Amino acid sequence: MKKISVILSIARTLVAGLLCLALPALAWADIVNTASVAYNDASGNAYSAFSNTVTVSTGSGPSAPVITQQPQNVTAIVGQTATFTIGAAGSGLTYQWQYQYLGNWVNISGATVSTYALTNVQLSQSGLQYVCVVSNGGGSVTSNPATLTVTPSGTTTLAAPNLSGIPNVVGLNDSLSLNTSQNQYDPSLNVSFVWTFALSSINPYASPSAIFRTVSSPSFTSGFQTPSLASKGITIGTYLVSVYATDKNGDTSPTSALTMTVTNTDFSALEVYPNPWRKDKHDGTPVAFDRMPLGATVKIFTVSGHLVKTLTPSGIKATWDLTTDSGDKVASGIYVYLITVGDTGYGGNGQKVRGKLAVIR
Repeated sequence: MKKISVILSIARTLVAGLLCLALPALAWADIVNTASVAYNDASGNAYSAFSNTVTVSTGSGPSAPVITQQPQNVTAIVGQTATFTIGAAGSGLTYQWQYQYLGNWVNISGATVSTYALTNVQLSQSGLQYVCVVSNGGGSVTSNPATLTVTPSGTTTLAAPNLSGIPNVVGLNDSLSLNTSQNQYDPSLNVSFVWTFALSSINPYASPSAIFRTVSSPSFTSGFQTPSLASKGITIGTYLVSVYATDKNGDTSPTSALTMTVTNTDFSALEVYPNPWRKDKHDGTPVAFDRMPLGATVKIFTVSGHLVKTLTPSGIKATWDLTTDSGDKVASGIYVYLITVGDTGYGGNGQKVRGKLAVIR
């Protein structure tokens, strides 16, 4: 009896193996086979046995999705609904819409169907880009970006403001000047410009967030040059800035937009980290001098006054790799840093700050 059971088990294994070899081209095929054996024992009693069901599945699964219709750019008036649509072919498809902000693609909560509708759009959203990621068991594919343009209500007859001369990093005391000729607009129309600053939580003065939100959206009207940003209630942070032209007849222009970081003009937000720097905890991590005013210079000295390193920040931050100006590694000890801001047009007026930094190797 045991010998026959072993033989049946081997037979079932051989059948399943032969089926797999014989049907390599079939996809997701289920094959059922039942075998029976009849025999007599030594006393002449008759018995029969049946094998278990054998199921064999072969194939590689569904193909990856294919986009058949890319999302298109959408222009909408303030307060309207802007709708993006994607077409895709494939089985078991799922969708995830994303928007781009500061170079990052961020998932939009609940946007998981082939159409994404933005209701009550505002000027602060103009210039945002959207994509859709389509997925199934075979893989995923991302659409081309589509751009949202939001225009003010009224008749759009004026030319869009030219923002090419406005920097991406400015100080609180700075004013902004449009690179737009007076001749571009009829002087008799008394053209002015409406600015909106949508403050993002993704900014150099807060922990990065995966979700964009508008914390505050100061808005004001100006001529070709704005007053200082601080005088209009703008605070430090990163903004999506939008501006459009309007005239005495109520006509408007399309909206122009750019991303801008507004920084301090003093050292009230300065951070130096890690301090102390310890090799057992921070090996491979530079020392950061962060949230500095624009136009700052960092110099690092020994306690005896010997100049060790001069740093030129990129924007509002500089990093020190714990080497000298000649490239040698510094030793353990106490170092003194001096940060100065000259009168370079950023409102610094010769400000300076000193501090100590410990290095433990």
